[in-house]
Amino acid sequence: MPAISIKLDGPEDFTPIPEGAKVHHVTDAFEVALLLGGMQSGAPSVMFRIPLPDGSIAIVETSHALFDMAAKAMQGRLEYLASGGGVPS
Repeated sequence: MPAISIKLDGPEDFTPIPEGAKVHHVTDAFEVALLLGGMQSGAPSVMFRIPLPDGSIAIVETSHALFDMAAKAMQGRLEYLASGGGVPS
């Protein structure tokens, strides 16, 4: 399963995109599914199905535990900012 690198301060924290890379910024609907027993261990996983403009489909899967951790980290960041915490410079 892919690891998740969590970026809490926006896409400017992303790993640089190689020059000339084909990038699709998908803003249309996509699907997400919970896969019970999706991991080799039998633990649940989460799968994203993202249609691309050229008609192909991107499938991304990770463990439910990592997905849940990412969601909780983002929620914590939003709560920190809402309480007056600042964005690091």
